[in-house]
Amino acid sequence: MYNGRTMRPPEIKLIVNADDLGRTVRINDGIQKAFREGILSSTSMVANSPAFDHGLNVARSNPALDIGIHLALTEYPPISDSAYLRSLSKKSFGRAFLRLAYATDAQLRSVETEFRRQIEKALLHRIRLTHLDGHNHVHAHPRLAGIVTRLAREYSLCCIRLPRERLAYGRGVGRYLQKAMLAIVCELDVRTFRTALRWPDEFHGFTEGGRLTRETLTAILRRMRPGVHELMCHVGTENDDPPFSIGYRWLDELQAVTSWSREEVQREFGIRIISHQEMEA
Repeated sequence: MYNGRTMRPPEIKLIVNADDLGRTVRINDGIQKAFREGILSSTSMVANSPAFDHGLNVARSNPALDIGIHLALTEYPPISDSAYLRSLSKKSFGRAFLRLAYATDAQLRSVETEFRRQIEKALLHRIRLTHLDGHNHVHAHPRLAGIVTRLAREYSLCCIRLPRERLAYGRGVGRYLQKAMLAIVCELDVRTFRTALRWPDEFHGFTEGGRLTRETLTAILRRMRPGVHELMCHVGTENDDPPFSIGYRWLDELQAVTSWSREEVQREFGIRIISHQEMEA
């Protein structure tokens, strides 16, 4: 039992991670604003994104911002010269996920080469990578778990996202089914990932993906239990991301994560904002 003289009370720690650094200049600017003015502590960089160079400037201008690699196989054209990867990049997430399930050994080798090149592109520009995740959670695909674990070891990336969100709440049948599928996939991944990687105890943000508001964020913060949590968000300075235009409310999410300072979240919710580097502290 907790005794104030001998033990610390159980603590709630939260990593707030913005995906897609490098996607567009407006998203990069949103990430910088969310870090400087809100509760954002971390971001994930897309090495094969159109605004990658501008994203590098954001990373260099904010040395305390945790930077991870956001491995991508869809939406963004591959770095590698591969017909299979080019075809995969043009497919929807669902179709790409299904196609990966039937990938040949040669095709999986091309995926590993592409992931390695994405990691090395970031490292070439002297970005200190602290964690690993994937665009549309592709890193969690069971066929890729061994590849991801091997690359994590090779490049000393010890933290990974496990997008296993609680099923007790949801937003629409389609999103709930996607969440349930991810939860099953993550259970398969754990057996491989645990040999080399660690991850927060709980993950949040998939249900609200692209639609996070102050109200939904408040609900997430209120239901957090002691332990380490990760909140995924998608922020930008406008509610559009041309030329992609996927319908996410980037500016709304930015307004949500800048509704409080780190100190205010600690005071109001008893939650300490941390980075991936502090996860074990």
